[in-house]
Amino acid sequence: MAFENQVPGGVQAKPSSPFAATVSWQPVPGARYYNVYAGDQADFTPSQANLLYSPAAGDEKTIDWGLKPGTTYFYKVVAVDYDGTASKPNGGPTSVTTLPLDSKLVELEYESGTGAPCAMTRRPRPARRCC
Repeated sequence: MAFENQVPGGVQAKPSSPFAATVSWQPVPGARYYNVYAGDQADFTPSQANLLYSPAAGDEKTIDWGLKPGTTYFYKVVAVDYDGTASKPNGGPTSVTTLPLDSKLVELEYESGTGAPCAMTRRPRPARRCC
C-alpha cells in the first residue's frame, strides 16, 4: 500500500486534567514523524495554523495543554514518511471533553482578635492556550 493511502489507527484522546488531554495512536509502518492537529470544530481542516505537535515515530502520543475546562476539542493525526509524503488523516476526528473545574470552598480558622472563622473560595486562573 502506498504511504499516502495509509491512515493512523487507534487514535484516542483522553482528558488528563481540566486543562489537558492526552492524544495517542498506533504506529504507522514507514513513518518518520507524525503531525497532530487540534481544532474546536469536528470538521476542521488540518493546517499549519492548527498543528499541535510533530512527535517522532516511536513516540505515538502527545499532551495538549492550556485547554479550557469542560470544553470539547477535536484531533487529527497524519503520518509523514522519510520522503516527506503525508498519509491521510485518521478517520473522523477524535474528540475529548476536558474535565470540569469545580470551585472548592475552603474554611480557614484563625485566632486573631475574636478568633472568628474565615471562609474563602479558591477560584482558578483562566486557562491559556498556547500557539
